[in-house]
Amino acid sequence: MSTSKDKDDIKEMEALTSHEAKNDMEVANELGQLKDRFYQMEQMLSSIKSQSSNQSAQGQPQQRAQGQQQLNQLVQQMTQFKNQTQQQQQHAFTQLQQSVQQTMQALNQADQSIQSVQVLNQMNTFIEQAQQQLQTMSQNQQGAQSQQVQGLQNQQAQGQQSQQAHSWSSQAQYQ
Repeated sequence: MSTSKDKDDIKEMEALTSHEAKNDMEVANELGQLKDRFYQMEQMLSSIKSQSSNQSAQGQPQQRAQGQQQLNQLVQQMTQFKNQTQQQQQHAFTQLQQSVQQTMQALNQADQSIQSVQVLNQMNTFIEQAQQQLQTMSQNQQGAQSQQVQGLQNQQAQGQQSQQAHSWSSQAQYQ
């Protein structure tokens, strides 16, 4: 037996699921961007290492300073990347926790609705049983009353017959 409350609960769960899927897509997109950025940094690091080894071999101080500056920038970018990744993970985890809590609340509400419907169904069954018992008792009482009335009518008829028989026998004696 489906009620309006059940339908509302189902719609709410569908909305939560859709919202979770949207959040998952956003997180996946952001993580994809961060992964691309990390790949670029790895390439830059490889490039700097190869330049650094070439510069070391050549021994040019200006190029060495440039390489060190690029290396420092790369380390700074990687630190920023690490921090952003941690923030994104924390944000995704928080959203996931909230979605799970909302889903649990919706499931609890649906469970309560189902239990309420079951209790109402049981009450309806009890009411129907009580009505049937009352009807049976009423029919039995009517049957007993009609038997009593029939018995009284039979007694009355027998009384009248015996009275008539007594009056006939009295009349016959006097004649």
